[in-house]
Amino acid sequence: MAGLILAAPLLTGTALAQAVDTPHCRQECGATARDRSANTRAVQSCLMRCGAREALARQQRDAERNLGRIRGIDRPAQTGRTAQPVVVPAPDPALRYGAIYTAPPPSIGVGITVGLRDRLLAHRTASNDCMNRSGQPCQMVTEFTFACAAVAHGYRAAPGVAIMTSDPSTFRIIAAGHGMANTQADAEYDAISHCSRRDRGLTCRVVRSLCAGGH
Repeated sequence: MAGLILAAPLLTGTALAQAVDTPHCRQECGATARDRSANTRAVQSCLMRCGAREALARQQRDAERNLGRIRGIDRPAQTGRTAQPVVVPAPDPALRYGAIYTAPPPSIGVGITVGLRDRLLAHRTASNDCMNRSGQPCQMVTEFTFACAAVAHGYRAAPGVAIMTSDPSTFRIIAAGHGMANTQADAEYDAISHCSRRDRGLTCRVVRSLCAGGH
């Protein structure tokens, strides 16, 4: 399994208490307390992974804006002074990109890529994979740089059905949850947790998981 950005260890003491998480991350991870240290260990881990994804996204947006300035996009008006060159950070060769795409429930479509050097290829491959499975356009769920990813579907019994079985006529797909981590077990755990928070009473099961170098 190819190594990616390792999940940071859980913070402790003052550093943990001072951690500030965005409302999006608190909602995604089911955080019940504003201070990260007051949440469970699993929620703390989820909050740190969410924060890492948001930080990466900010860096990528900044780099793209700087690149646009170099190419003449959003160029400031000429003032007679020589413009200072904009320095664009070079891509980190250690990064490996992944993406998750899903089709809206009740479709079963799921597409996952992990461990690709090309960010655009990661998105295109996951999108095409999802469309091939669902037969309809899929939506991007997230991108990441972790080694593993998983998707869990949330099921509920079909109307008039008392017990769900493997027969598709006995259940309906209500929601989907996703998880990313550096181990398959952690990614699947996060996917199940995320799915369970989407709607009460769902039976959540991992429908697909993938790690870099695996299938």
